[in-house]
Amino acid sequence: MAGPEKGFERLGPPRRGEWRSLFHEAPQSVEDYVARCANRRTPGRAAFLLQPLGTVAARFPDTLA
Repeated sequence: MAGPEKGFERLGPPRRGEWRSLFHEAPQSVEDYVARCANRRTPGRAAFLLQPLGTVAARFPDTLA
């Protein structure tokens, strides 16, 4: 990973039980992430669905209408 780190604050060490303490992931730059991102809009994949869980439908009816 090269270049200056601008636009974000680096995370401190993970706490016990957090994702980063349980799963090792190699560092990557924003450019690498964007280049490898597989979740892009395509003609066959153009919708974003929200799955209501628990009581969220009652709390946010306009969002899920």
